[in-house]
Amino acid sequence: MDGIALTRLSRTFDILLESLRDYSLDERGDVGSWVRREAMHSIERLVQGLASRGSSHTALFTRRRANSMLGLVVKQAVEQIDSVRSVAVQCLATLLQDQHCAMIGFGAGVRGIRQEILGGAQASDSAVAATQTRHEGYESFPAMARWLEFEPIRVEVLQGFALSIGSATHSISQQASSALCRWLLERGSVSDALGRGFLLDLLHLCADDTQLLGHARVHVGLLRTLVLILTDASSSDLVVPRLFPNRERWLSTCAVAVKASRCSSDIPRLMASIDLSSAILIRQPNARDVMEMLAPAIHSLLCHSFPLVRRAWAVRVGSVASTHPTPIADT
Repeated sequence: MDGIALTRLSRTFDILLESLRDYSLDERGDVGSWVRREAMHSIERLVQGLASRGSSHTALFTRRRANSMLGLVVKQAVEQIDSVRSVAVQCLATLLQDQHCAMIGFGAGVRGIRQEILGGAQASDSAVAATQTRHEGYESFPAMARWLEFEPIRVEVLQGFALSIGSATHSISQQASSALCRWLLERGSVSDALGRGFLLDLLHLCADDTQLLGHARVHVGLLRTLVLILTDASSSDLVVPRLFPNRERWLSTCAVAVKASRCSSDIPRLMASIDLSSAILIRQPNARDVMEMLAPAIHSLLCHSFPLVRRAWAVRVGSVASTHPTPIADT
């Protein structure tokens, strides 16, 4: 590949990767999803075309570009729009074919997880088609949760799950939540390093809005993901002690709740802050340092200018205070 061709291909791939970050909204909804779907179709065709030439493309597929492409496609595979997930699973299955894996330079970490995607089958065209059928609808969520174990793309995968968990469509939110809780119970709680790495990435994303690859709804989804971890009946009693081994993690979670409570007009984010703050109060009712850290959120929500927010928080904090009165009263 000569220098001009490499430059043009590099620019083309970078444009396509940037297109996967398009979350434009208008009165029709998430119109950026049209761009994201076409970008994945184009990436798939380009990879197939380059592989058919049989030449080396190591200069094109740098580690950064390869991981970025993988992370952004997996992110689409766990998002809330059915048609986007379907195209993403097809694109991902193509990227993970043996020939394409070798060309792109995916390492052992990717090759190990790929078996979850292709189900241990040979990476043929028929396996790709079978994968596409198997992961239609909601079926992609459990398999794609395995990518949370690949640290270089965990942030992107987290954001995809957050968008679905924060979805207004109950069935999408329920399926994404179930898949994440199952992964945390089966994998994140087994490996302390893995589970805590996941939580640290989640807290960091909540605290730093500038890193979010998506529209504002991803932040609401991230807050709801924290609430889910703290309140899910099937896994929280086993998962929470491992993910929150010290006071620092609880205080960081309080800081996230306080920041969200200071939004002036974002009702979904404020409601998510109410859910998170009450979950913290229930989990740590006798921890005075946690209560003191959470106090600004308690006061901001009780004194908010929106009656809806004040009423919702008053009902919630009253319910918590009835079972744990002393810390609430002191705060």
